[in-house]
Amino acid sequence: MSRRFDGAETSSRNLKFQPGVVPGTDENGRRIQAHGGCLLEHEGAVYWYGENKDGDTKQLSIHTPARVDVVGISVYRTTDFNTWTYEGLALKPDTSDRTNDIHTSKVVERPKVVYNRKTKTFVMLLHIDTADYTYAQVGVATSDSPTGPFQYHGSARPHGWDARDMTVFVDDDEDNTGYLVYSSEDNRVSHIGKLTEDYTGLDGSFARVFVGQSREAPTVFKNGGLYYMVTSGCTGWAPNRAMAHVATCMLCKWKSLGDPSHGSSGEMRASTFYSQGTYVFGPLRFVDGDSTADGDSDELGRFLFLADRWNPKDLRTSTYVWLPMTVRTPAANATRLKGAPPLTPDDAMLWSSVRIRYHEAWDWQTLRDAGAGT
Repeated sequence: MSRRFDGAETSSRNLKFQPGVVPGTDENGRRIQAHGGCLLEHEGAVYWYGENKDGDTKQLSIHTPARVDVVGISVYRTTDFNTWTYEGLALKPDTSDRTNDIHTSKVVERPKVVYNRKTKTFVMLLHIDTADYTYAQVGVATSDSPTGPFQYHGSARPHGWDARDMTVFVDDDEDNTGYLVYSSEDNRVSHIGKLTEDYTGLDGSFARVFVGQSREAPTVFKNGGLYYMVTSGCTGWAPNRAMAHVATCMLCKWKSLGDPSHGSSGEMRASTFYSQGTYVFGPLRFVDGDSTADGDSDELGRFLFLADRWNPKDLRTSTYVWLPMTVRTPAANATRLKGAPPLTPDDAMLWSSVRIRYHEAWDWQTLRDAGAGT
């Protein structure tokens, strides 16, 4: 779920994000193990969940992706984005029952944690698979605490379909509606399903999107009343070109906005800066003079784009690429030409833009100053 966070007030003045370097270690100098994960803001702290891959990389066959025996889902806590405290394994593996979804011999990926305000429960959804990647299900775990322990409740194929790379998005509408987005149909099509009120199941409503486009690693966010997504292509652990998409509702038709990567070299942009997206955190608000509007024409959203720089030869050494992202959405009833009628929601989609800007080093001021021209 996207939550507002004032990085300008709470973040260390000396913090500099560096792709592939910072963030990288916890407060004790140990390598952070939180791959394919997400951020969750709760009661003044930010929690970082992700796959703990601190084990030997192995491969069932040359036809299956590299993997690590399940170590568990790590959780780290921070109040300033500079010092990360390891809180342990939010979800621990099963070490005795090989039929258990989260036995060490299985595959557990892409954990996403959201907070359900109605049930006051933390819900974790994640990709569950076997070593040959044919199981392709979504698992559910819950906890009363953001640091766990999370209780695992089992898995299923959503809507009866295979599910691999996935994410969860909670809308800021009146009902805080939740959605599951996942790659399906052998990764050729993406599915979007509406979650039940407690976020632990599906209510049956779903849409097939990006048909035949083979997109994965979805990240979802919202700006100016429109819904956005950044996805990657399907090339295993190898990086590829990202694509941004926009829609007027989660279950509506999605339109492509092209590659959101900006800055650096063409090779870097074509590989999403040698990384693959996992989550978008925001929108971020800055109280010291921040504005989210450009006159009366655009609504500017500032977000933190989280990605993984995978090392398939030794997955435990994979690193993190965090970059500033800006989204421009035409404001409601805006016009683009003098005397022209106001833009419709469909028109607004065509005028929208998503930009992930590469920097060798950057801080919150970089994002605060960012605009459509950056």
